[in-house]
Amino acid sequence: MRRFYLLPVLLLGMTTPDTAWSQTAPGATSETGTLITRRPASTFGRTTTDARRTTRQFGTCVIARSPKLAQQVVEAPVVTPNYSKMLNRLAADDCLGEGELRVPWLLMRTALFEALYVDQFGRGGPTDFKAVPSINHLAGYTGEIPGWAGNVIALARFGECLSRADPANARALLMNLPGSASENQSFAALTPRLGGCVLKGEKLTFSRSVIRGAVAEGMYRLSRATNHRAEAAGATR
Repeated sequence: MRRFYLLPVLLLGMTTPDTAWSQTAPGATSETGTLITRRPASTFGRTTTDARRTTRQFGTCVIARSPKLAQQVVEAPVVTPNYSKMLNRLAADDCLGEGELRVPWLLMRTALFEALYVDQFGRGGPTDFKAVPSINHLAGYTGEIPGWAGNVIALARFGECLSRADPANARALLMNLPGSASENQSFAALTPRLGGCVLKGEKLTFSRSVIRGAVAEGMYRLSRATNHRAEAAGATR
């Protein structure tokens, strides 16, 4: 039986069930490699690493089977009335095989960013974003922004900052399987950059899932912006 549960929003500063990432690099595991598949995801097991792998595979399947809807989700402000409906439609997609998966909807959203990045830039993508203007993460929002939506925006800005600071390792992080030794190495390489991307005076604790998701959004948006600039420059010649 397939069961996919979208849990309430994950707030910045709140750790998810997987081990919170701090300034200490985690121990390496024996598994390496990437997980790229368009088949339905089946839950790997009961650990948080298993859940992260299942969510990643689910996102990859979704963008293959429902690409237009997935694109609408990542481009839409999270406060639109239709946003929850779109997420629930994706959760009801036939992309979870046997098993049960519980995930905060914020991580469902960032799983789509990661899947889109791997699909569009997995074979090679930009790793220099100096010429790209700052992303307008408020695009599409009007009026007062709820606190939880503000957290989503703050996380997106954090991911953009981290992606700009070390795009090569940010890319490597997304290309590695969750829980692998290679992923641990990418986290360790990015660790010195974390503090510089957190607003002064704030002390935030992030899980691996949150950091990886923030990087996925940052790398995807910056890579798309780079390509759009290149296309525009080519069109004017």
